[in-house]
Amino acid sequence: MLRDAVLASGAFPLLSPLPTSPATATDQALRLASLAALSRLVHRHPTAAAQLAAARATRPLAGKSISEPMLPRFLAVGLRSNPMHQALTLELFCSALEANPRLQLALAAPLATRA
Repeated sequence: MLRDAVLASGAFPLLSPLPTSPATATDQALRLASLAALSRLVHRHPTAAAQLAAARATRPLAGKSISEPMLPRFLAVGLRSNPMHQALTLELFCSALEANPRLQLALAAPLATRA
């Protein structure tokens, strides 16, 4: 399958930082294309969705570099972005969560502990 070949080639670690990287902040087309590509890669593919869930983003904060989980970072950037970016962020989350109960539970667990 083509998707498996793309994942095996190491495309995921190259694509995943693009939607949130400060280096791509002025290139909305690149951010949107990378979100769409990631969405297609993780759609109904548990291995790719697990890679997305395990991915980390690095960003500057107060002169330091911090590492944080990628999925919440996608949400943080997506919610403050234009409507197209918001729609593609939603598509990415839906693609990753669809038919993936393990990821659904993993993302819901922190919410349940705060209730």
